[in-house]
Amino acid sequence: MEKQKQTFANYFKERGKNVFLDVLLGLYALFCAGAIIYFAVLGGEHFRDCLIGLSYLAVVPVFYLAEYILKIRASLVYIIFILVYCVFCFLGASFNFYTTIPCLDDILHMCWGLLFTSLGFCVIKAFLGEPKTWGQFFAYLIFSAGFCMIAAIVWEIYEFTMDNIFPNFDMQEDVIVNSVHSFMLHEPYDHMHTLRIDGIAYTQLYDADGNLLYTIQGGYLDTGRIDTMMDLIWCFILTAVFCGCLTLDKKLGGKLYPYLIPAYVGDKGKQPETAETAESAETAETAESAETAETPEQPLPDDTKNA
Repeated sequence: MEKQKQTFANYFKERGKNVFLDVLLGLYALFCAGAIIYFAVLGGEHFRDCLIGLSYLAVVPVFYLAEYILKIRASLVYIIFILVYCVFCFLGASFNFYTTIPCLDDILHMCWGLLFTSLGFCVIKAFLGEPKTWGQFFAYLIFSAGFCMIAAIVWEIYEFTMDNIFPNFDMQEDVIVNSVHSFMLHEPYDHMHTLRIDGIAYTQLYDADGNLLYTIQGGYLDTGRIDTMMDLIWCFILTAVFCGCLTLDKKLGGKLYPYLIPAYVGDKGKQPETAETAESAETAETAESAETAETPEQPLPDDTKNA
């Protein structure tokens, strides 16, 4: 009999029985809602922070929809990791934590590697089920790593787009550097030689009339290139480390796998039949074939012979 498809209402009712999960998501939703109200009261330029708060509040329904659509069930360890990650992203973007903790942005982009590699693993499991061989496992890892890096690239494109549309955004954070090397500064200009300038103490910006617009103290302003590349590099490093840890964990018996990768609960996730089951099926098939072979051939009717 074909298994009846689980409705979203039944899934939500089933998931709601996990009290600890309800408390976690409830506290997270209260934090986001409280922050939205706080920024709405402040008004003015904090309208942007209200929108950011709404986007992080949307994580709760998106989580339930993702579990239902992909037919996965995340462990509490994985859910806690997601919520902590989102909280620090919100604190960094709207509460100035990126200034308070200078390395926070790099840490979050490292965590991105773990988060989206796991999500990529869930996506391919939704189509093919749990990996049953080493070959499938490595194929899943390659897909998951590629999925993560594509997500990181799309995010950097989003940051670049927002910075160019809204003048009060600087998502691709600028960096002060005190040395540059460029083929555009070399005389004569070509693509074979560069001019290197070291020890830059400050940079002065002038308009077309020679009026001093701004003096950048400490060196030269790099507008987003270094930040973008470092974000991608950190993401790639943790993605590679995470894939290595998953491989080692599988080699040692897969003790951490259920905590790091959400479980697939669809029909494709059924385990392959055991040796005993396969042997019984083979025996039954052999017996059926033998019984068919021993059955004597039925004589043809007389009218058929005459014909």
